Amino acid sequence: RGSPSRFSSSMSASTESDGLLEPYALPAAWFVREKMARLGVVPRHRVRLAHLPTPVHRWRGFEDVTSGPTIESGENRMPAVYVKRDDATGSELSGNKVRKLEFLLADAVHRRCRAVVTVGGLQSNHCRATAVAARRLGLEPHLVLRVKSGPPNDDDPVVSLAGGNVTIDRLVGATLHLVSEDEFAERGAWPLVCAVRDAISATASSPVCAFPSGGSNELGTFGYVEAVA
Repeated sequence: RGSPSRFSSSMSASTESDGLLEPYALPAAWFVREKMARLGVVPRHRVRLAHLPTPVHRWRGFEDVTSGPTIESGENRMPAVYVKRDDATGSELSGNKVRKLEFLLADAVHRRCRAVVTVGGLQSNHCRATAVAARRLGLEPHLVLRVKSGPPNDDDPVVSLAGGNVTIDRLVGATLHLVSEDEFAERGAWPLVCAVRDAISATASSPVCAFPSGGSNELGTFGYVEAVA
């Protein structure tokens, strides 16, 4: 139910991407030793995928009523508004999703994983970013995608004619595991991811990395620790 890869499958994570791994140390300003112990997961490595830091621009839409960074008592003044431009993290990886992937995929590379599995909607930005970044690092991307119409298959016009992120998923050779909304609701996102992970693991000698929708787990959180550190 996937798409044939247009990229060479011979690229090995152990030979092509080890040079991209760098040791990771927690920002000293953020954590003391006792708080670190409560995190449960502290990343050992990071891989640079995004163009960071991204700029911060002042939004001047409230120019006429904005006079400073605070609201002064008794006066009708709005606070200044600043926008963190995470749309500038990179073209095909644009957006804040890549921040988490720098830690999630570093862990996958370090563990010599063969493939990565994650989940989202048919046009998921997170899944698209995962597919592109995984291929960049020599990993096979597997995407569990939720489809709104009937029993899902590649011949369904909703899928076969889909553009946008689905086109990019296919261009990088991601394997698409399509599920209906009913199945998604019945089984749940994480069990579906685990089922795909276990099926791949049954035929592979290398580990398979799996993470939830949006890359939202303890390890992925460090992408945002770094954003404000």
